[in-house]
Amino acid sequence: MLWAIAALGGIGTLVEQSRQASVVLRWLGGAYLLVVAIRLWRQRAADNASQHHAPPGPSFVNGLLVDLANPKAAILFTSLYASVLPSGLDMRSIVAVLLTTTVVVYGWHLLVAVLVSRIRTRRTQPPALARHTVNRVAAASLGALGLRMALSN
Repeated sequence: MLWAIAALGGIGTLVEQSRQASVVLRWLGGAYLLVVAIRLWRQRAADNASQHHAPPGPSFVNGLLVDLANPKAAILFTSLYASVLPSGLDMRSIVAVLLTTTVVVYGWHLLVAVLVSRIRTRRTQPPALARHTVNRVAAASLGALGLRMALSN
């Protein structure tokens, strides 16, 4: 929703008009994804198992930072709003657009969460080797994405 607010506030225009802002955003996003990748790569399987019961605060902050580091959401909302909405919206219309976007986005995520929660899963933790392998694959993917983001033109 922060990217939706930023898109309505004109961040897309700022990034399009300022090559420096675009480069800084790409570098910051790429650097953060690399930091997350390095942490994930170094994480031991035992640490991963204990994280299952970690408080939600740090997980939320990490998820938020990963989302903010991904400029695809900014591009999505900027291009969507630019193609659908007329220019010069008044504050009441902007609030209506944000509320509608919020309901649609959170409604979708709620639907996915409910459907996924109904799937029967095993109650046991996956073996340490499997957790370790998943961490390494995810770290390599995030690292590659971070490098690509930072080095793209």
